[in-house]
Amino acid sequence: IKLAQFLEKFPDRYDEAEQVYRKAVEIDPKHAWSWTNLGQLYHDKLNRFDEAETAYKKAIELKPEYAWAWGQLGLLYHDKLNSPEKAMLLAEECISKNIHNPVAFNSFAWIFYKYGDREFLEKAEMWIREALNIEPDNANYLHTLACILCASDKGVEAIEHAKKYLQYPELIEKSLDDVIELVVGLAA
Repeated sequence: IKLAQFLEKFPDRYDEAEQVYRKAVEIDPKHAWSWTNLGQLYHDKLNRFDEAETAYKKAIELKPEYAWAWGQLGLLYHDKLNSPEKAMLLAEECISKNIHNPVAFNSFAWIFYKYGDREFLEKAEMWIREALNIEPDNANYLHTLACILCASDKGVEAIEHAKKYLQYPELIEKSLDDVIELVVGLAA
Protein backbone atom coordinates (compact mmCIF):
# COMPACT_ATOMS: atom_id res chain seq x y z
CA ILE A 1 0.00 0.00 0.00
CA LYS A 2 2.82 2.42 0.85
CA LEU A 3 4.35 1.79 -2.57
CA ALA A 4 1.05 2.62 -4.30
CA GLN A 5 0.68 5.79 -2.21
CA PHE A 6 4.18 6.81 -3.29
CA LEU A 7 3.47 6.04 -6.97
CA GLU A 8 0.28 8.14 -6.84
CA LYS A 9 2.43 11.24 -6.46
CA PHE A 10 3.62 10.92 -10.05
CA PRO A 11 1.07 11.22 -12.89
CA ASP A 12 3.11 8.97 -15.15
CA ARG A 13 2.99 6.23 -12.48
CA TYR A 14 -0.76 6.09 -11.80
CA ASP A 15 -1.10 2.83 -13.75
CA GLU A 16 1.56 1.25 -11.55
CA ALA A 17 -0.21 2.51 -8.43
CA GLU A 18 -3.41 0.92 -9.68
CA GLN A 19 -1.62 -2.40 -10.20
CA VAL A 20 -0.26 -2.32 -6.65
CA TYR A 21 -3.69 -1.53 -5.17
CA ARG A 22 -5.27 -4.24 -7.34
CA LYS A 23 -2.68 -6.72 -6.07
CA ALA A 24 -3.39 -5.65 -2.48
CA VAL A 25 -7.13 -6.30 -2.81
CA GLU A 26 -6.38 -9.57 -4.58
CA ILE A 27 -4.16 -10.70 -1.70
CA ASP A 28 -6.62 -9.52 0.95
CA PRO A 29 -10.03 -8.85 -0.61
CA LYS A 30 -11.49 -8.05 2.82
CA HIS A 31 -9.15 -5.12 3.52
CA ALA A 32 -11.44 -2.06 3.42
CA TRP A 33 -8.55 0.41 3.56
CA SER A 34 -7.07 -0.99 0.33
CA TRP A 35 -10.42 -0.71 -1.42
CA THR A 36 -10.79 2.89 -0.25
CA ASN A 37 -7.31 3.78 -1.49
CA LEU A 38 -8.06 2.17 -4.84
CA GLY A 39 -11.28 4.20 -4.98
CA GLN A 40 -9.38 7.39 -4.23
CA LEU A 41 -6.93 6.68 -7.04
CA TYR A 42 -9.81 6.20 -9.48
CA HIS A 43 -11.64 9.24 -8.09
CA ASP A 44 -8.84 11.76 -7.64
CA LYS A 45 -6.25 10.77 -10.24
CA LEU A 46 -7.77 8.66 -13.00
CA ASN A 47 -11.29 10.16 -13.25
CA ARG A 48 -12.80 6.69 -13.42
CA PHE A 49 -15.78 7.47 -11.28
CA ASP A 50 -17.81 4.28 -11.74
CA GLU A 51 -14.83 2.22 -10.61
CA ALA A 52 -14.26 4.60 -7.69
CA GLU A 53 -17.88 4.18 -6.61
CA THR A 54 -17.56 0.39 -6.78
CA ALA A 55 -14.36 0.41 -4.72
CA TYR A 56 -15.81 2.72 -2.04
CA LYS A 57 -18.98 0.64 -1.81
CA LYS A 58 -16.87 -2.50 -1.41
CA ALA A 59 -14.95 -0.87 1.46
CA ILE A 60 -18.23 0.11 3.13
CA GLU A 61 -19.67 -3.37 2.63
CA LEU A 62 -16.59 -4.88 4.28
CA LYS A 63 -16.40 -2.36 7.13
CA PRO A 64 -19.64 -0.38 7.57
CA GLU A 65 -18.17 1.69 10.40
CA TYR A 66 -15.28 2.94 8.20
CA ALA A 67 -16.18 6.63 8.06
CA TRP A 68 -13.41 7.57 5.62
CA ALA A 69 -14.88 5.36 2.87
CA TRP A 70 -18.33 6.87 3.43
CA GLY A 71 -16.88 10.37 3.23
CA GLN A 72 -14.99 9.64 0.03
CA LEU A 73 -18.12 8.18 -1.57
CA GLY A 74 -20.01 11.30 -0.50
CA LEU A 75 -17.36 13.50 -2.11
CA LEU A 76 -17.56 11.46 -5.29
CA TYR A 77 -21.35 11.82 -5.47
CA HIS A 78 -21.26 15.49 -4.68
CA ASP A 79 -18.14 16.71 -6.41
CA LYS A 80 -17.69 14.51 -9.46
CA LEU A 81 -21.13 13.04 -10.13
CA ASN A 82 -22.96 16.31 -9.37
CA SER A 83 -25.51 14.67 -7.13
CA PRO A 84 -25.74 16.55 -3.82
CA GLU A 85 -29.06 14.88 -3.10
CA LYS A 86 -27.47 11.44 -3.36
CA ALA A 87 -24.59 12.65 -1.18
CA MET A 88 -27.09 13.90 1.42
CA LEU A 89 -28.90 10.55 1.48
CA LEU A 90 -25.55 8.79 1.83
CA ALA A 91 -24.57 11.13 4.66
CA GLU A 92 -27.76 10.40 6.54
CA GLU A 93 -27.35 6.65 6.03
CA CYS A 94 -23.72 6.79 7.17
CA ILE A 95 -24.46 8.88 10.21
CA SER A 96 -27.32 6.60 11.20
CA LYS A 97 -24.85 3.70 11.19
CA ASN A 98 -21.92 5.60 12.72
CA ILE A 99 -23.80 7.66 15.25
CA HIS A 100 -20.77 8.16 17.49
CA ASN A 101 -18.20 8.62 14.76
CA PRO A 102 -16.95 12.22 14.67
CA VAL A 103 -15.01 11.57 11.45
CA ALA A 104 -18.28 10.82 9.67
CA PHE A 105 -19.93 13.94 11.08
CA ASN A 106 -16.98 16.11 10.07
CA SER A 107 -16.62 14.58 6.61
CA PHE A 108 -20.18 15.24 5.59
CA ALA A 109 -20.37 18.64 7.27
CA TRP A 110 -17.26 19.65 5.31
CA ILE A 111 -18.64 18.33 2.00
CA PHE A 112 -21.75 20.44 2.28
CA TYR A 113 -19.84 23.49 3.42
CA LYS A 114 -16.97 23.32 0.96
CA TYR A 115 -18.91 22.54 -2.16
CA GLY A 116 -21.37 25.35 -1.80
CA ASP A 117 -24.59 23.70 -0.74
CA ARG A 118 -25.78 26.62 1.33
CA GLU A 119 -29.24 25.06 1.64
CA PHE A 120 -27.60 22.23 3.59
CA LEU A 121 -25.61 24.42 6.00
CA GLU A 122 -28.05 23.97 8.87
CA LYS A 123 -27.63 20.19 8.70
CA ALA A 124 -23.86 20.55 8.27
CA GLU A 125 -23.73 22.71 11.40
CA MET A 126 -25.72 20.10 13.32
CA TRP A 127 -23.32 17.34 12.21
CA ILE A 128 -20.15 19.22 13.10
CA ARG A 129 -21.55 20.13 16.50
CA GLU A 130 -22.13 16.40 17.07
CA ALA A 131 -18.48 15.74 16.21
CA LEU A 132 -17.42 18.43 18.69
CA ASN A 133 -19.66 16.93 21.37
CA ILE A 134 -17.55 13.79 21.03
CA GLU A 135 -14.15 15.51 20.59
CA PRO A 136 -14.53 19.12 21.82
CA ASP A 137 -10.87 20.09 21.34
CA ASN A 138 -10.36 18.66 17.86
CA ALA A 139 -8.82 21.49 15.82
CA ASN A 140 -10.08 20.11 12.50
CA TYR A 141 -13.65 20.05 13.77
CA LEU A 142 -13.32 23.57 15.21
CA HIS A 143 -12.07 24.70 11.81
CA THR A 144 -15.06 23.10 10.05
CA LEU A 145 -17.50 24.70 12.47
CA ALA A 146 -15.92 28.15 12.09
CA CYS A 147 -16.16 27.90 8.29
CA ILE A 148 -19.79 26.76 8.40
CA LEU A 149 -20.74 29.51 10.84
CA CYS A 150 -19.07 32.12 8.65
CA ALA A 151 -20.94 30.86 5.59
CA SER A 152 -24.16 30.97 7.65
CA ASP A 153 -23.60 34.66 8.51
CA LYS A 154 -22.82 33.86 12.15
CA GLY A 155 -19.56 35.79 12.19
CA VAL A 156 -19.23 36.45 15.92
CA GLU A 157 -19.60 32.79 16.80
CA ALA A 158 -17.34 31.81 13.88
CA ILE A 159 -14.60 34.04 15.29
CA GLU A 160 -14.86 32.36 18.71
CA HIS A 161 -14.27 28.93 17.17
CA ALA A 162 -11.64 30.20 14.74
CA LYS A 163 -9.60 31.57 17.65
CA LYS A 164 -9.48 28.06 19.12
CA TYR A 165 -8.26 26.27 16.01
CA LEU A 166 -5.85 29.04 14.96
CA GLN A 167 -3.71 27.96 17.90
CA TYR A 168 -2.62 24.93 15.86
CA PRO A 169 0.05 26.00 13.30
CA GLU A 170 0.12 22.55 11.67
CA LEU A 171 -3.59 22.85 10.86
CA ILE A 172 -3.13 26.35 9.46
CA GLU A 173 -0.29 25.17 7.20
CA LYS A 174 -2.32 22.21 6.00
CA SER A 175 -5.43 24.27 5.22
CA LEU A 176 -4.05 27.71 4.42
CA ASP A 177 -6.47 28.34 1.55
CA ASP A 178 -9.41 27.55 3.83
CA VAL A 179 -8.03 29.79 6.57
CA ILE A 180 -7.67 32.68 4.10
CA GLU A 181 -11.21 32.08 2.81
CA LEU A 182 -12.53 32.10 6.38
CA VAL A 183 -10.69 35.29 7.32
CA VAL A 184 -11.90 37.04 4.16
CA GLY A 185 -15.43 35.83 4.86
CA LEU A 186 -15.30 37.12 8.42
CA ALA A 187 -13.95 40.47 7.24
CA ALA A 188 -16.80 40.91 4.75
